[in-house]
Amino acid sequence: MELHIIQSTIKELESSSFNINNIITSVLRIAQKRFDIEELLFFKLLRIKITSEGNKGVFEDVKKIAFRKRMSVEEYEQLCNKVYLLTLEVRKTNWYDEKSQKMLNDRIIPYTISEIILDLDHHQSLLEDNKVPEGLASLDAFYANESKQKLDNALYNHIFNYKTILNRIKDRLMDYLVNVENEMLQEKEIDIMDVKTELQLLIQEGYTVKQKCYVRSNGEFYGDYISGEDYVAWLQECKIFIKKILMIEKYMMNSLSKQIMQMGMDKMFFGS
Repeated sequence: MELHIIQSTIKELESSSFNINNIITSVLRIAQKRFDIEELLFFKLLRIKITSEGNKGVFEDVKKIAFRKRMSVEEYEQLCNKVYLLTLEVRKTNWYDEKSQKMLNDRIIPYTISEIILDLDHHQSLLEDNKVPEGLASLDAFYANESKQKLDNALYNHIFNYKTILNRIKDRLMDYLVNVENEMLQEKEIDIMDVKTELQLLIQEGYTVKQKCYVRSNGEFYGDYISGEDYVAWLQECKIFIKKILMIEKYMMNSLSKQIMQMGMDKMFFGS
């Protein structure tokens, strides 16, 4: 597998206009080539609606690949249970029910990713269109505002929950891709100078982003701040860089331990 494929997928995921279904398709291809069974199960389960038949179909589909990896039946069944519970955590929400006007804690959203995205768009459109008509009498305006507020509360809650689910999936995608990238970089004996260069570029880019996204406050409620898409994208790059550094440090410590052990073995043989 080519490193540039992983890095281009990461770049696509960093963009503000990424298509999460396309990213998942790419990640599934990567996971299948690498025999990463947990990721195959996880993202395949998220792409379908939660049903007994659908879950069973995914488990049967991935089982063939798992057995090619020489996983035992018991190991595979345990992994299926573990991953299924992980997907439920991703789908878990505190859902506001507009009929009962109560919060339903730990409600599982069973929809496919495509259905979640469509319903999110629908909710956002409803929120934009939910306005009180002009020219109403005082009492009518009072009840209209009350009705609007109730619907707004439900819509805000549902939009927040849908975005939270999608962000959880995005984070999992990013974590997996960064880990794969780091493994491939380690295989190529990554040069520390490259890391220093990347850090310098990030710092320089940070100054540019600050100048571009700096917002001066009117001073009434809060101080000056930095905001904007470029700033969010830069923070995401910093997050990936930090994860990369942590992986490199882990790799260097493992290599150092092996060298120390080898030195000890050499000394033992030398003194014998």
